[in-house]
This record gives sequence, structure tokens and C-alpha cells, in this order.
Amino acid sequence: MIDPRVEMLLSHGLPDRTTKRYRNAIENSVAMTTKADSKIIDAYHLLAGLMSERNGIAYNVMKNLGFKMDAMIEHLESIPRTPTITDMEISHDASVAVRESVDWMRKHGHSHLDTEHLLLALIEN
Repeated sequence: MIDPRVEMLLSHGLPDRTTKRYRNAIENSVAMTTKADSKIIDAYHLLAGLMSERNGIAYNVMKNLGFKMDAMIEHLESIPRTPTITDMEISHDASVAVRESVDWMRKHGHSHLDTEHLLLALIEN
């Protein structure tokens, strides 16, 4: 059974046209949000989810650019957030990033969303 929070986040993009890596990154983002005891999925959770996919394009791009990946993931996971009273929500920035990843997919003429599209959307914002 798919986590409804994952489906909620995927619904801001094209859920039926995502790769397994993209879906895994979203699932990891939700897991990191829960681990941080936050009720809001933020853009930094999306970035941390992307970076947890060590075989993904996004991880390798950031690594090749000289980012210290373990330190980056540790930092992203440690950012404190104040939980809200309601169920888990998606921040405006995270929602925009997921929607804009669709734009990047289309700009490149790709048929499916993948992690590089989400990374480009996060960098753009």
C-alpha cells in the first residue's frame, strides 16, 4: 500500500509518469520529514530525499560538483522545524518544486519524471 503522504506530494506533478528513482526520492523525503518530527514537507526534505538516492543522477551531479554528500545529508536531516498541529502538509516551495520538475521534464523532451528534473527545479528556486 502506498503512503497517502507520498501520493499527496506526487499529485502536484504527474504521478503516473514518474520513474522508480523519482518515487523513491519522494518516499525518502516523506520519511525524513517524519524522522525530523515535522508536519511540513519542505523543499529541503525533497533535496535530502534526492541525496539519499546514492545511485541517482541528482546525487552524482551534486557529488561531481564537489559537494560533500554525507555532510550535506547530515545537515539537511538536522535542520529543526516546528511541527504544525494539522496533518502533514506540503510547503509552498516543495509544491512549486514538484510542479516545476514537470516543466523541466517537458523542456528536455522526456516522457517520465526523474530525479534530475526535481533537482533542477530545486536549484532554480
